[in-house]
Amino acid sequence: MDPITIYAKNPGGEWFATSIVPTPENITEWIGGDDKGMKIARDVLLIYNADGEQKGKHPFNLRFVGRDFYGPVIITGLTRAGCLRSVPIDFKTWVEII
Repeated sequence: MDPITIYAKNPGGEWFATSIVPTPENITEWIGGDDKGMKIARDVLLIYNADGEQKGKHPFNLRFVGRDFYGPVIITGLTRAGCLRSVPIDFKTWVEII
């Protein structure tokens, strides 16, 4: 499986672009626990730590679309078939949006 480009943000940090091989194990390792996805556009997925929903279990990371996220988060692209792919938005545009 080939690596994909993701955008990631850790609590207290800035967004950064990096590459990852999109296996379930790698996603879980990045997120630091059970991962959960939320579509934020037709072809963009925000993946976050499901345990982070329990306020106080992980450090606050960001508020996005009126929702608080705790712990690390990553942004990936999403194919029509539901497979992860590289983010379809260039990094500069993403940082301006967020």
